[in-house]
Amino acid sequence: MRTMLKTLAGIAVCAATAFSLTVFLRDGATIRLAAPAICIQVVIIIALFWGRTSAFIGAIIAGMTFALFLYPPYGHLWIRDPAERVSLTLFELAALCVVLLSPAARSGFSQQSLLSFWQGRRLGFRFRSRRPGAPDSRRNPPPSQH
Repeated sequence: MRTMLKTLAGIAVCAATAFSLTVFLRDGATIRLAAPAICIQVVIIIALFWGRTSAFIGAIIAGMTFALFLYPPYGHLWIRDPAERVSLTLFELAALCVVLLSPAARSGFSQQSLLSFWQGRRLGFRFRSRRPGAPDSRRNPPPSQH
């Protein structure tokens, strides 16, 4: 049940982003082409935090939202301008690539695990928890027992 709610939340975020971009960018003729490029960033975030399924379905819903409400003729899935058709097609292909290349969502994947991963990568080592007062194995190796 929790996985289903997580998937539905990711789909809702992607659809809401596409709809809000449609509302704000509908009047500008040249800025409309930026809507799919902005929305692909949301698809990447959804794929990482909410899973592949929600990113895939959300990208399809976003593409349909753009086709129906952003590009003329409004209310139809057919897009008149070839540049807008190419933009929307590239958005869907990029979303498919993101879904296929993103790692599978793990149950323990969180912002804290992502932060500790990047800190470890930046410093060049993984964090180890050491007990206070424990000997440092790099400086004083334990005596060998023969």
